[in-house]
Amino acid sequence: MDLLIEAEQILIEDMPVVPVYYLCLDYAINPKYKGLARGKTPIQDMDLYWTYIE
Repeated sequence: MDLLIEAEQILIEDMPVVPVYYLCLDYAINPKYKGLARGKTPIQDMDLYWTYIE
């Protein structure tokens, strides 16, 4: 059991950490809404300034 603990400790200390998460957003938009724009950054979800209903 001590060898397993030692191997785990070596693995934790020597392995780089890489995030495996990425943001994915899906939308269903009614066709009567016009001028709808996505935000310029992932933080800005929707830009409704130019949006109108036809």
